[in-house]
Amino acid sequence: LAVDGAYEVVLAPGGLTAYVAAGGAGGLWDLASGQHIRDLVGEKPQIKDAAFSADGTLLATTPQDKTIQIWDVATGQPVRTLTGHTEIVFTPAFSPDGTRLLSGSLDGNVRLWDVASGDPLQTFTGHTGSVYSSAFTPDGRFGVSGGKDGTDGPPGIFIMDCETFEILGRWEIDRGPQKLHYDFWWNLPRGREGQSHLRATAQ
Repeated sequence: LAVDGAYEVVLAPGGLTAYVAAGGAGGLWDLASGQHIRDLVGEKPQIKDAAFSADGTLLATTPQDKTIQIWDVATGQPVRTLTGHTEIVFTPAFSPDGTRLLSGSLDGNVRLWDVASGDPLQTFTGHTGSVYSSAFTPDGRFGVSGGKDGTDGPPGIFIMDCETFEILGRWEIDRGPQKLHYDFWWNLPRGREGQSHLRATAQ
């Protein structure tokens, strides 16, 4: 792709379409032909992160204005804007069925949103610093978030029940020192005894 200044690339499910942020904004590209498909209409500048829904119909982007923008991939039109975080947002993550969205922020909070209405369902607190990563389990029941401590203490990894809104694990306390845990994913297929495994990358 001939994209000058690209700094964020996110693949849509199926790997044939990509969202590319460049020069402060972004657009959709066809990877087979290398052709630009469309811009996102009215997109705000300085995108920090982005994610597609599992069916590829929606795209979430996080501009520098502390919001989350939801887009219709087929038209490039905005669907809605989610507001509530008080600092820059990172790592939006759609649930597998596309009905909910997790977001982490420099404000230290993780928010769970209803995608259809744009309403906040829950704010998970307890991280002692910025939150840089979030993800859902394959069944959509649980969420996980990770971030950096705001002091010299250990960063944290939280596991949250997205139905009861309970925080099930605060590994910042339980698991001892960690450092800069940013990215999470759930291994598939399932491991022993039918359980999925959480993995985290660290620097």
